Amino acid sequence: MLEKVTTDDDSGGILYSVKHSDEVLRLLWLATALANAVGKKTSLKDVLAALTQEGRWTGELSRHGLTLAHRVANFGSDIGTVVFHTTIHTNASWPRRMEFPNDGTLRPPFTLEVRTPSGGFQPVRTAQIKLNGKKVVEVAWPEAAIVSAAVELNLSNTVELELDGPTFGSIEFAIRGTSGTLD
Repeated sequence: MLEKVTTDDDSGGILYSVKHSDEVLRLLWLATALANAVGKKTSLKDVLAALTQEGRWTGELSRHGLTLAHRVANFGSDIGTVVFHTTIHTNASWPRRMEFPNDGTLRPPFTLEVRTPSGGFQPVRTAQIKLNGKKVVEVAWPEAAIVSAAVELNLSNTVELELDGPTFGSIEFAIRGTSGTLD
């Protein structure tokens, strides 16, 4: 009987009952979906890729001393936590005052993240960002090219910028909150 298991012949096989938790089934389903998306059968690499998409699984691995060698992009934490994002250029035609709502979908703590330069543009020399009339961060190139600060949001918010730099200078910033669900 065991000889038949190792062949590709469909005439024999061994059946046994396997019971998995809903979480393991979801993980295996995601691994299969990832493999199928690129036209191949599921492999151990696909299961590992699926593991990295769930914070619960990476947390469990970390508790046992296994950590990822590289940061893995995650839509929930990378995009799903953004309340407001913009890239502004020093050219005078770009707005220096913007308004945005906080609909309450994301919760505190809120963090303002500022980085310069953005893309192929030159960095601004200095930038000051005010949120709801209060100065929250200053950026100076190259000493403080990336800055983050805790901020408080209202239901309606106003961002004001003071920029100094070349005509094609730029700065990028995002305000992030915390989602109510786990990744």
